Amino acid sequence: MMELLTMSMKDLDRLKVIQTVLAGKLSWHEAAEHLTLSERQIGNVVARVRRDGPRGLVHRLRGRKMRKSYR
Repeated sequence: MMELLTMSMKDLDRLKVIQTVLAGKLSWHEAAEHLTLSERQIGNVVARVRRDGPRGLVHRLRGRKMRKSYR
């Protein structure tokens, strides 16, 4: 069964950059500059995408109701 994944334009841009890093065409340093993140954060994002695929980029609470929201 295919799962529908909702991503923002920012998430899609990040995914393209991270896929380029995984393909070896872009360094962590260059990706960090492009996404205005630190190299350490790029490493964390790369690891999440390797582990979870594109779902690793989407905020884990997206689509869930807040616990402390007003009814």
